[in-house]
Amino acid sequence: MMFVLLAASAALSQQPPGQVVKLDLPARGIESPVLRNRILPQLEEISTGNAAVHYATAFAPDSISFTRAEKDFSDRLQKWLTCPLPELATVKSTILQPRFFPLAELERGARKSHCDWQMKERLNDGIGTLMPDLQGFRMLANFMRVRARWHLANNRPEEALRDVRTILVFGRHVSEGPTLIQYLVGVAVCQVGFTTLHDYMAHDDGANLFWSLAYTPHRFLPFMNALEGERIFIGAEFPGLERDKPITQEKAAELSRRFDKLMGLVSEGEREGPSKVMPLLGVASYTDSKAYLAEKLKLDPHVVGRMPVAQVVLIRQLDEYERARDEIFKAAMLPVPQAVAVMRQENEKWKAPALSQGPHALMRNLLPAIDRVTLAHHRADRAIGALMVIEALRHHVAKAGKLPERLEETGLPLPVDPYTLKPFRYTRLKDAECVIEGLPPEGGKPNPADSIRYEVKVRPRISKE
Repeated sequence: MMFVLLAASAALSQQPPGQVVKLDLPARGIESPVLRNRILPQLEEISTGNAAVHYATAFAPDSISFTRAEKDFSDRLQKWLTCPLPELATVKSTILQPRFFPLAELERGARKSHCDWQMKERLNDGIGTLMPDLQGFRMLANFMRVRARWHLANNRPEEALRDVRTILVFGRHVSEGPTLIQYLVGVAVCQVGFTTLHDYMAHDDGANLFWSLAYTPHRFLPFMNALEGERIFIGAEFPGLERDKPITQEKAAELSRRFDKLMGLVSEGEREGPSKVMPLLGVASYTDSKAYLAEKLKLDPHVVGRMPVAQVVLIRQLDEYERARDEIFKAAMLPVPQAVAVMRQENEKWKAPALSQGPHALMRNLLPAIDRVTLAHHRADRAIGALMVIEALRHHVAKAGKLPERLEETGLPLPVDPYTLKPFRYTRLKDAECVIEGLPPEGGKPNPADSIRYEVKVRPRISKE
């Protein structure tokens, strides 16, 4: 579990939000039929099947072995992701070959009816659960981004938009996995798709996607599976921990060593020995924990008295964790301002001086990462909302020749920022230049990942006649 949460925190720190995005775009009016250029596949493109099968095949070792064989491939890939589009037009690479197998499999998976990662049983491995494919999924998304940019460089915007659809569905499917780290990798994959949309919008022949962006699920990424999977993880870490009858001293010693691993106190490959932390926790919290089990959990004091010290301490650690976790999870599906208010109250409880580290060690070490993850699932919705505002501005400039003084002048139903439930902040700088900002939620802890700023230039279209 600790591995999963630390990996989740690392994934959060790598996310682009918080940066300044500079966009130089041509004005483009909305054209009918307004849903011709979708950012998600249409039903007629979908066939019955499990997408996870195709994604696993796409990342099979033989499928991507060329990444190790081609000299300096990683450096070239990074260049292709960001270089000016004209530099990509004549690039030759394995990933740009027709029907390149990993991307062909990615396309097939993104057009299947569902994605079942079949991981429920694997979650019983706890922190030992292996998820070797996740970082490779980021790489596959970047391959697809390069191909989309290559299509744009060669004046094929329709094919580039098809690649964007693949990336976004792939990200949605990854996020459906039952772990927090899978969810966050799904968020990151979708961010690759939205960044590629920036390139598409900058193309002179790219369509205005205002209504296509609006025609997406209200919550773009599903979050419930990740939360439910976390609930399985923690219980799996302590197999055989009875909560209503004594266990053996040998079992208690084994569970104590597992607790050390969960708390990050045992290095990989370190020889097993006596628990490092349980003797200290026993001294600090055993007496209080016995009373806790009798009073809060309504256990028979005589039964509690026969339990090993480690069992008493661990039962309380887990119960305190589960109570606090549910206090966080109960707010996870609320709108951000409401969720932040609830989580702020919980954060204050964790940091209260009277809340000793002893009986709350598990809670205080694991829950802060979950706190951050509960905000991350709104990032895709914020990206969609901000791009809708930008598309509305492109439409307005195409009709009026310059940017509006106020967003309301676009005449389009503009979304609010999901982080504040208020309109995105719009600042008009010149006839063709403006700033769109998504602000952090009020009352939350300052974090660069909770804000974003788009510096946008919209060039009036020049008639080709």
